[in-house]
Amino acid sequence: MQQTYRWLDKLNPRFRKKVELFLKEVWNKIFITESWRSQERQNYLYSLWRSIPGKTVTWTKDSEHTKWLAIDIAFNWKELYPNDIYLWKEISEIAKKCWIDWWYDLWKTDKPHFQDNWKELVEENSIFLKDSKFAGFIKDNLDKWFKFNDYLDDRPATIADVKELITLYSQRE
Repeated sequence: MQQTYRWLDKLNPRFRKKVELFLKEVWNKIFITESWRSQERQNYLYSLWRSIPGKTVTWTKDSEHTKWLAIDIAFNWKELYPNDIYLWKEISEIAKKCWIDWWYDLWKTDKPHFQDNWKELVEENSIFLKDSKFAGFIKDNLDKWFKFNDYLDDRPATIADVKELITLYSQRE
């Protein structure tokens, strides 16, 4: 339950490819401290924040780690988690080129956390979306809309899922 998992094999295959590309660029600067996380471990880490005084480990039970879509990193230096924001920004710029979001950019917290960027689905699928009357809706609501938990039973969404969901919505009219 408390053991960390650092390997890439349990990551979503699409996200794993991004992480592999990212690691090729930064292999000598960082290493992965955690990738996939069981829900049991996520619940444990969540409980630590509430029961043990100190730093927040996680603020949620609904982590992208449990959905195979996140990694945590540390630096290969004396200081694993440096205070120098420019070191983190350098790494995050490389991650962005690989369609990986840095959590700190989004929420100004949790510097080690990097996760999949769902906006890539729109760009990968732009030909389909140009023909879709829902393209504007998807692009405008992307951050909210790609939380398909009810529809997907907490598994990662794929391009096929997006197409299917748009088809379902178009049949409603």
